[in-house]
Amino acid sequence: MAELLMHGTLDATIFEATDLTNPTRLNGNAPEGVRKGWRRGSGLGKARLGRTRVIDDEPVNPRWNERLHIYCAHFAENVVFSVKVSLSFDAALIGCAYLPVKGLLSGQVVERKLDILDERKKKLPHGPTIHVWLQLKDVAADGNGKWWGIGVGDEGYSGVPCTYFKQHTGCKVTLYQDAFAPRIPLAGGAHYQQGRCWEDRPGGELLKRKASEGVRVLMKIWNDITSLQVLQSLGITWGYSLTHDAETFQYFEGTDVHCVVCARHPDAGSSIVMGVKIEGPVAWDVLYNFEQRWRPDGIKPEDIEAVNLIPRELSLKIKSKIDAGERFTVYVVVPMWPEGYPDSQAMQAILDWQRRTMQMMYDDIAGALKEKKMDADPRDYLTFFCLGNKEVKRSGEYVPTHHPREGTQYTKAQKARRFMIYVYSKMMYIIVGSVNINQLSMDGGRDSEIAMGAFQPHHLNINGQVARGQVHAFRMSLWYEHLGGILHDDFLHPGSLECVRRVNKMAG
Repeated sequence: MAELLMHGTLDATIFEATDLTNPTRLNGNAPEGVRKGWRRGSGLGKARLGRTRVIDDEPVNPRWNERLHIYCAHFAENVVFSVKVSLSFDAALIGCAYLPVKGLLSGQVVERKLDILDERKKKLPHGPTIHVWLQLKDVAADGNGKWWGIGVGDEGYSGVPCTYFKQHTGCKVTLYQDAFAPRIPLAGGAHYQQGRCWEDRPGGELLKRKASEGVRVLMKIWNDITSLQVLQSLGITWGYSLTHDAETFQYFEGTDVHCVVCARHPDAGSSIVMGVKIEGPVAWDVLYNFEQRWRPDGIKPEDIEAVNLIPRELSLKIKSKIDAGERFTVYVVVPMWPEGYPDSQAMQAILDWQRRTMQMMYDDIAGALKEKKMDADPRDYLTFFCLGNKEVKRSGEYVPTHHPREGTQYTKAQKARRFMIYVYSKMMYIIVGSVNINQLSMDGGRDSEIAMGAFQPHHLNINGQVARGQVHAFRMSLWYEHLGGILHDDFLHPGSLECVRRVNKMAG
């Protein structure tokens, strides 16, 4: 059976399983003290998309009665329900149940008792089953689906559905970026005023001043486990990931700021990074979010799931526009390599997954072009960039008397005369925050990973008008900086074929 696309939200209720005990075993199950409980996971193909809680002390007929809200953008043949017994040291797979995707695409409710099968998809001898209820809501029909394909169409947009905090109106957002900005005209004749974050609010001094005034200032910083304590005792700070956590802690040491160094692992804590200044009612949400990070609760990090679909959502958006005969372009700026040393095994693994993600996105676009019999370059729809700088060799410049050892990074840098500009703050139209736009970060268990989304209701692409507000000017200022101080009329229409080809040519 061919794999079919499930794109939307899958509402699933897992009621119960029956006859999970295997009577052919002497104990019928895992030994007491080893067995901790039953849990069930669901997925599409090889992707795990959801997981229930563990049910303790019910070895035969566990009842979950648990509802899952799952975002889907996957090609799959079946929805797979994996039933596992949670052991003290691991989890053992009992079997899997399969529900064909084809039966869900109509959007009708499907309620079934499914047989739990072994790895060869054969019935288990004791005949266990699982009772499930599912309904797939297509992306164009679910919640705010009327905005699918047109973005924020008018002021009636109620916000992203199923988020922890609701959308607020009457807020003020100040966007900061490290770039020079020319005079960029806005709607109404005004010009863009660039925010200067560290001139407006020097972060460290602001925190110390507020703490000295009696404000309770709490700060968590990620303790890089590679920071060598021996070197720190000698006054030398060094860490494999180059996070400068030791310097930050020393900066606040002896002040009224309560600074805590905590491990990055989900079971030990998190770190806080500020990405944008927001004012108004939404600021209370940020405060509440921050307070929750300092208060112990009963939620375990493994209970929090946020399977990241952003790359696939972008490529499927492009595919939908190709199918509709419309223009749509996605520009992605990523660091040439992550923080740390690029030739290390960990960094190479991250880069490999990044390459696979890019390949997946281009495969989606190439497939859409092939279906429409279009002879077009996928890079006219999706294009990736890395920022860098290159020094021109000038006559009379200083020449060192001693050359570094051949093959070292220093030697390579001297010969290439170029360096990477690391993209630390992440932005999508218009999501700004500390988050990396990948699975590791969006899962919520590594860093603080707080982000905000915003739009200007009076500056929208409606009624034939093109938005010329702060978001537009913010993008133009970034393009001016990263494209060599050039502003071309094509940049006013980033979705056009002329614009993407011009940018690709300049980057090449």
